[in-house]
Amino acid sequence: MTTGSQPLRRARPRLAALLARAIEIDGADMGTLQRVDPDGVLRIVAHRGFDAAFLRHFAEVRPFDGSACGRAAGASGCVVIADIEEDAAFEPHRAVARRNGMRSVKSCPVRSAGGRLLGILSTHCRAPRTAWDRGHLDELLLEVAALLEPRLP
Repeated sequence: MTTGSQPLRRARPRLAALLARAIEIDGADMGTLQRVDPDGVLRIVAHRGFDAAFLRHFAEVRPFDGSACGRAAGASGCVVIADIEEDAAFEPHRAVARRNGMRSVKSCPVRSAGGRLLGILSTHCRAPRTAWDRGHLDELLLEVAALLEPRLP
C-alpha cells in the first residue's frame, strides 16, 4: 500500500503544505501526517511543531493503539482526545506529548475513493479542546489521499 519512494519523495513538499493548511483550518498548533505501510503500520511522512523525541516515539503506530492516530486507523471517522491528561488509553504517550506542549488532538483517517485506509492526518493543540469540527477537512483529506494513493507503473 505504499507509494514508491520516488513518488512519496516528490509528494513530501505538497504533503507538508497540506498539513500546514490543516493546522491553520483547525486553529491548531502542531500536526502530523502518517501513511500506512504495507505491513499496516502508520509512519510519519510530514510533521510540524514536534521534537525528535516525539517523532521517534510515534515513528511506528499500529492500528487501535491508545494514541488518537492509532484509534483513528481503526475508526470510520475522526477521533478526538479533548485532553490527553484525562484520557486513560493515551497514558503510554502522555510524557512525550507533555514535553511537546500538546494537550488535545484530532486524528482523521485518509481513505482512498474505495475506502481503503491510506494514512492519518492529525492536528494538535497546546490547550484542552472539546470543540473540534470533525468534517471541515474533508476536501483537504481528498487531496492528501490523491498524493498517498499508490500509483501503478
